[in-house]
Amino acid sequence: MVTISRRWMVAALALVLAACTGTNNTPTATPGPAATRATPAATTRATTSVTPSQPTATASARVAPTPGATASASGRLPPSPGASAVAGSIAIADAAAVDPISRAVAAALGAGDPGIAATFSTDETFASFCAGQVDAYGAVRKIKARGEADVCANNNVDYVELRIALDAVAVVTSAQNADLVCLGFPDLYALLGPESTGFTNWKDANSLAATLGSGAEFADQPLTVAGPPADADASALLIDAIIAPIAAQRSQTAGVRSDYQASPDSTAVISTVANPASGAATLGWLPYSVAAANADQVKILRLDGGDGCINPSVDKVLSGAYPTSRSLYLYVNLDKADANPALAAYVDAYMGPDTLATALQTLPYLPLPDDVLQESRFAWQGR
Repeated sequence: MVTISRRWMVAALALVLAACTGTNNTPTATPGPAATRATPAATTRATTSVTPSQPTATASARVAPTPGATASASGRLPPSPGASAVAGSIAIADAAAVDPISRAVAAALGAGDPGIAATFSTDETFASFCAGQVDAYGAVRKIKARGEADVCANNNVDYVELRIALDAVAVVTSAQNADLVCLGFPDLYALLGPESTGFTNWKDANSLAATLGSGAEFADQPLTVAGPPADADASALLIDAIIAPIAAQRSQTAGVRSDYQASPDSTAVISTVANPASGAATLGWLPYSVAAANADQVKILRLDGGDGCINPSVDKVLSGAYPTSRSLYLYVNLDKADANPALAAYVDAYMGPDTLATALQTLPYLPLPDDVLQESRFAWQGR
């Protein structure tokens, strides 16, 4: 069993290696290639266990998905040229948002004969991981000290935490809408929340916004709203960050308005928001990477969660200052990694120089700045 001292050793090694390589914890990176090219359809939450396959993405505004290896019907990954022969099975559980990343990494990994048998399932909590039932878990947040990390400890599940990507939702309007720059949470609830159903004009939201403490006075002009389906991960993040807290205070069911133009295809959402026929004062939401890749058509709005208007940027997403942002993580059971070469090979691929970056090119997430991803690599290598 790996003891607590190993985690201290890993942390110390990461600090030493970071110092040697001049790692800076204040990244100044701007959106990289994935942020400027990736425009897939919104990822929808899944609830069933599945076997390995290449993730699919509906074609959209700027990129055609790069073909990747697909798993056979047996769930085994096909061999790739030059891959070392590693045999074994791995069991991965992921939150729905991370599941496409893990599958893409597995498809890109390949394996020598007889290959790696990979099983994937979705789990929105750390329950299966901390029970020792799976080898790794893809999370949309850090593990909680109470009710999760303590359960892992009680079950002798020692782990390493690896940050793998960034996820954020952008609230957007037409690129021609020069008047709209920033919206506060009360404004967004009044325009997009469950009580805004039926609002067809911006001024319709004024009374509700005022009740919520907003000082905004929306103009008398038609309102067109578009976004991913209500069960898509981008919508879930928007609801959790902005709408749910206000809905709870008002004894409302948390959710987006039921009458917006919903589409799983990002291209359709962009077209609705950007279309001059809809008027310039449109409103919608998209994965941040998709919106940033189409800045000539849609404008990303600043968001005010109570601390002033936050200008969207990779740095703000990385720090969590941008209100609708989060980091994505991979948690790996260290004892299982020590005992299972197949699991070690899988995480090696995750932390490799190209696999994760390639996977993110066809998914609606932002890559980590190089120095931050390097910290995850140090943590894995120093385990």
